[in-house]
Amino acid sequence: MASTPLFWLGKTPYVAAVTITSGLLNIGLNLLLIPSMKMQGAAVATLICCAFQFVAAAALAHKWFPLPYEYGRLAKIMAATAVCYSLAVITSNYSGFWWHFAIKLGLLGAYPLLLVLLRFPTMDERKTLAKIIKAMARRIRTTVGRGRHGAK
Repeated sequence: MASTPLFWLGKTPYVAAVTITSGLLNIGLNLLLIPSMKMQGAAVATLICCAFQFVAAAALAHKWFPLPYEYGRLAKIMAATAVCYSLAVITSNYSGFWWHFAIKLGLLGAYPLLLVLLRFPTMDERKTLAKIIKAMARRIRTTVGRGRHGAK
């Protein structure tokens, strides 16, 4: 996403440089992290390299084609994601499939709730969401009503 302006502007050598640098960084981090962290080391290395690639491409693109990103909203998304991920890691020691399933399902439900608590949705987005929820509730009531009393 961040490198798209670089393609538009014909600055593809910069895209290649960022991609190659990110790949080399990934190899180095994998060599460093996999022996001690196993699969999680590979995941952490990939996360770091993807973040590096995004930030580097965004910085270069911004130099020639500034886009008005909503950095505050992006920070809220990252904060909610970090909280849910941290809770998932902390609770990963619980044994049993159903515990894992219940915890992950709870965190999946907590994510949008966290975004609301962080005041992520704009007023227009809240109004649209309220309309969608009301329409879904009407449809469920209609469907349940048909199920109890037969097809209408």
